[in-house]
Amino acid sequence: MKNIIPAQQPPDWNKVTIKHLGSGKLLEKEKTISLYKEAFPEDCDEYVRYYYDWKGPENEILILKQNLAPVNPAICAMLHLNPYQMWISTQSRPLHYIVAVATAESYRRQGYMRILMQQAFSWLYQQEEPFTYLMPANPAYYQSFGFRVIYDQTPVTFPDNVEEANIYAKQHFDVATLRDERYLEFLAAEPKESTKENTTVSGNPVESAWKPQIMCRIIHVTRLLECLRAKQAQEIYLYIQDSWIEENTGWYRWLINTDSSVVERISVM
Repeated sequence: MKNIIPAQQPPDWNKVTIKHLGSGKLLEKEKTISLYKEAFPEDCDEYVRYYYDWKGPENEILILKQNLAPVNPAICAMLHLNPYQMWISTQSRPLHYIVAVATAESYRRQGYMRILMQQAFSWLYQQEEPFTYLMPANPAYYQSFGFRVIYDQTPVTFPDNVEEANIYAKQHFDVATLRDERYLEFLAAEPKESTKENTTVSGNPVESAWKPQIMCRIIHVTRLLECLRAKQAQEIYLYIQDSWIEENTGWYRWLINTDSSVVERISVM
């Protein structure tokens, strides 16, 4: 079985400075709000404030600035990584959801988002996260990064009780977001009106009939395979070539059954 992710032009790290704003760093994160509003004009001010108040204390934000810019250069691009606890087949894992992917209009088409995305992949791999995921405005854009659509979102009603909701998730889904009290408080605090009326993006009306999809991208091959199970015992050999996360590239021997999944890196077939 062979999975090859297309190669990309290597980013030029010498032209830019990347800064990783970890959990906390609230004052620095506030400086990204102007870019957020530029990139997502459909979101009303109340929603933007709500998002930063709730996610700012816990998320990671990657920002990019030009090295050739003057003192206190503007933020050219950013990418947010919001943490969630996920149920993946047989176990609970911390993952990060990619959101607020934005490049200032005057800095677009210079490869800056490729640089940020590669930096995000590197950090997520160091955290040994099985995969990352996002909700794309344009799925075709993210395919070059190795993302693929895994499902169209459909409404699901969970029990209100946290413990019952998590039991329901584990019983009915192979992959699901696990709840805690803060998660429910976050949902309850969301403004009733999150978007502005008569909003346009790049001169085009916002499509109210837009159907949300979820795209996924494998981050750490070994950690993902370890989560899976099979109805019968199998021995599988995989070759992965990943130009974005080179640590994934190579041969794997995968032993999987109903109770366990063991992954071994091997040098050659």
